[in-house]
Amino acid sequence: MTGAPTVRQATTADAAAIADVYLASFGATYAFPLAHTDDEVRAWIRDTLAADRTETWVALERGRIVGMMVVGPGDLDQLYVAPDRLGAGIGSRLLDTAKQRSPAGLTLYTFQVNERARRFYERNGFVAEWFGDGSANEEGQPDVRYVWRPTGDGPDPMFVGAPDGVQIAVFRSGDGPPLVLVHGATADHTTWRTSGPLLAARHALHAIDRRGRGASSDGEPGTPYAIEREFDDLAAVVDAVAAEAGRPVDVVGHSYGGRIGLGAALRTANLRRLVSYEGAPPAEGHGYQDADAGTVQRVERLVAAGRRDEALATFMRDIVGMPEPELAAFRADPIWPRRAAAIDTTIRELHAETSPAGSLATLGSVRQPVLQILGGASTAPFAQATAALDARLRNGRVVTIAGARHAAHHTHASEFVAAIEAFLDDPDVAD
Repeated sequence: MTGAPTVRQATTADAAAIADVYLASFGATYAFPLAHTDDEVRAWIRDTLAADRTETWVALERGRIVGMMVVGPGDLDQLYVAPDRLGAGIGSRLLDTAKQRSPAGLTLYTFQVNERARRFYERNGFVAEWFGDGSANEEGQPDVRYVWRPTGDGPDPMFVGAPDGVQIAVFRSGDGPPLVLVHGATADHTTWRTSGPLLAARHALHAIDRRGRGASSDGEPGTPYAIEREFDDLAAVVDAVAAEAGRPVDVVGHSYGGRIGLGAALRTANLRRLVSYEGAPPAEGHGYQDADAGTVQRVERLVAAGRRDEALATFMRDIVGMPEPELAAFRADPIWPRRAAAIDTTIRELHAETSPAGSLATLGSVRQPVLQILGGASTAPFAQATAALDARLRNGRVVTIAGARHAAHHTHASEFVAAIEAFLDDPDVAD
């Protein structure tokens, strides 16, 4: 056992060891070369240690420097960990120090291909706000800018371990019977910021970040995505909340989150009642996507070109059916960059939504009571899917919110919450 690493500010005597960590980590992470020679990097590190504006910090284990970072006011310029010490908590110790040194917030850049680093930063509260094509860095590689701002929104999440080891973040608020909230394909737990406070007046809310989103972790790189893992994730959260509360749990899911709720209902008896807001699998012959998957392919090409804003806009316009005025308002919302940053997970979910595990034949076998909420102004595929699922469910019902589309939890929050409360309170529903 090595024990917890020690973190301290570097001295000029540490320059050679810091350079060793930097060069080894870069070489082990990237297939492309540094823009500078090793000697130039070592000279740059010596100069950085003598700078007044920035601070260089090191992490040590038994006297060996195993991590380094350079932090200035509002900027995390470098953070590298020795390749043989990844996963040992060293990066987290350094990042905690950076937040302490810059409590008002931090900005950092990393290369887009560094998926491990990106998951690490996102798990620790950083949000991607800009994607570059490589023209702004010396290596000429596509990069991404992350920002961290202290939110002051409440306590840190609790984490529930999924069967495959992924950690699902659960944000709690309110008091009363337990209610788990599951967001859709382009969101995270913050999608409940409008309707959540209304529900929290009568419920102990447990809003999750699904795998690969927000504060939750994701599967190992190279592990194929499957919607069944999301069913397992939610079932694990439901079981954990039920054990803590000493009673079964209700679930509300939006869009793809509603579908995950259906899958979880097949996996745990601790899920009492389910609300699925436009989360039904596509009806036969009436899919949400075009038959040749052309829209998904366009989204993928836009992401590959670094045009994430346009990729998300294409998804919202061509698959969700969001009208241009609503799309323009969404793009002007401060939450838009956070949603654009998550477009990769949206793409994998679009591919998975037609899998047998997420089909009408499978999810229509749910036996718990299910309320489906439908927007009265939503596009036809949502209404067709809702009707097809309702025809299969043993104990289902449908409520339509007049004038709403796919975002009633924002635009018609009072009606949305009222429908949920009436269903959860109805004594005539046979659990």
